[in-house]
Amino acid sequence: MRRLSLKFPKKADLLIYDAANSQEIIDYIARGSIKTSILSSSYKQLVLYLRPYFLAKYIFLLFKYINLEKKLSSQIIFIYKCCIINQINPKVIITQADDSDFIQWLNKSNIITKKIKVFTIQNGIKQKWHKCFTNFMHFENYFSFGDYDKANFQSLGAKVKNFMPIGSLRLGIFNERHKSTLKNNKYDICLVSSYINLNNCKNHDYFRKFMHYSKLLDNYILEYSSSHNINLCIALKGKSSEEYNYYKSIFPNCNSIYKNNVPYNSYKLASQSNITLSFASSLILESIGARNKSCFIDTSNDDEYLKFDYPVRVQVSNYKDFSAYINNFLRINIDEYFNINKDLFTKYMNYNDEIPPQDIIRNTITAYLNGYN
Repeated sequence: MRRLSLKFPKKADLLIYDAANSQEIIDYIARGSIKTSILSSSYKQLVLYLRPYFLAKYIFLLFKYINLEKKLSSQIIFIYKCCIINQINPKVIITQADDSDFIQWLNKSNIITKKIKVFTIQNGIKQKWHKCFTNFMHFENYFSFGDYDKANFQSLGAKVKNFMPIGSLRLGIFNERHKSTLKNNKYDICLVSSYINLNNCKNHDYFRKFMHYSKLLDNYILEYSSSHNINLCIALKGKSSEEYNYYKSIFPNCNSIYKNNVPYNSYKLASQSNITLSFASSLILESIGARNKSCFIDTSNDDEYLKFDYPVRVQVSNYKDFSAYINNFLRINIDEYFNINKDLFTKYMNYNDEIPPQDIIRNTITAYLNGYN
């Protein structure tokens, strides 16, 4: 813990969990009219409050809720966070950290009052392979991409009390901020990175397979771009040199490999491309929500990694099949493509530009705050 305090945490109506994406919620949901506080997900950034009452309350909660059969280090931190929450006394907790073990624990425990509503915003697709690194099993109120997620979560064993299919919050924010940059076909193909640094993975063998299938797609695109006169861009997930060097080693002649060091840059690249492809990036669904021709290219031929219907998920087993599909995909009329597949696309990404997700979330939270008693 980096700093000490002799004060209590400040009271707030809305508590944002996870500082990483807090500014989006402050700017587009709270909008200066809701008293807001932030609780970091990192234990290294937690404040150590030294008030005797606070410490006594923490010790009391430890004895009451600690489970000796579970991992003690996590519970010690979780209960400390709950002690902070009790002092802030929010009416609503909101987070985009839907993979967070703390959020799952908070939703299924009785440590906070039932008057405090926990709202979780979907942050990425959830498929079978995600169970290798997260236990996304318990949500009270969940703002999902689409109706598909309800049945999909049930198949994965998740328990969600209230599903609200509203589309992607980040897509809504991008459209609100950058809509004027949309629909400029600067690139023929946008490849969205599915890179995973294997050195950071506990389940190394499993993710080695994931990267094998992702690299098959990379090699198909390399061969296609080498034999066709196309303009390719690559949207990276992060800012790391490792990810950049990985793609530069595969595409040495590509001068449009972009680190994700500008907010919403990958959304902009997809909107500036004729088609957008990826092995497993959730940006594919968000790009479809923005009416960009996009699809997952599944080289695994296995439902372990992706379970979406065609043409959201296109299964290919060799370069010949890939090339034939891309030739047609580049030519197909965009209005025809979306009219034919309208219902399917809405199932996966229930986005409505006239009622964007940030407005739905804000209205939902405001209604609860106004009716709080």
